[in-house]
Amino acid sequence: WRGTVTITRPSGTMKLTQTERVGPMLDGTALVIEGRGYDEGGKLVFNAFAVVSYDTATDEYAMSSWSDGRYGKFPFAVTDTGFSWSIPLPNGATIKYDATVDGSKWSESGTYVGAGMPPIEFTKLAVERIGDTSWPAAGFVTAAP
Repeated sequence: WRGTVTITRPSGTMKLTQTERVGPMLDGTALVIEGRGYDEGGKLVFNAFAVVSYDTATDEYAMSSWSDGRYGKFPFAVTDTGFSWSIPLPNGATIKYDATVDGSKWSESGTYVGAGMPPIEFTKLAVERIGDTSWPAAGFVTAAP
């Protein structure tokens, strides 16, 4: 997947070329995702890694993610049009992500939701599928030498 992400912070807005690598593992009960954001010069300025897993015993999904030296495990939901997850913050606010996947297009927004204030959208992703990949399942070590 490749496209753009726009991120708005108090210091300003930046637009990056965003890529997403996605692949199944463990008979499809885990989905591995790597996101990479590049500035205009092609320099990597954002890198995130996530594993979305499905627990057959509880019929629930969860997402573990790593980015910028941080780790978290968050509730994850499959929706009619894509997926969503949220990150509770220590101040009582929540960051909520909602994604829509429609064929070869994936769009996603990130919103800050604080008590007593209107939601603030701070990130917008729009990527298109550019091909299939055998990542991460390819290249595993076999039992035979």
